[in-house]
Amino acid sequence: MKSSSAILIAGVLLSSVNASADPGNKNTDARTYRYGMDLDIAEVLSTHIPNSTRCEVVEAKMTYRDSEGAVEILRYRTLSSACIYN
Repeated sequence: MKSSSAILIAGVLLSSVNASADPGNKNTDARTYRYGMDLDIAEVLSTHIPNSTRCEVVEAKMTYRDSEGAVEILRYRTLSSACIYN
């Protein structure tokens, strides 16, 4: 049940990526996502998911702008892209 929720959350986060956005001044302090965390995401600026040849859990980073315009970085765990093909 938890893994299906994580896949759903990752899918929602990735579907809203705006690849052409310029994040401007990045905050270098990345927060780590915890289940149930209240997030204020107005615009996703970019995501980075490490490449892996194995189906495994990897640590990804999402850069986003909150409703006040501040740029934040969020670390979260997701399945690698290799899991799609297995």
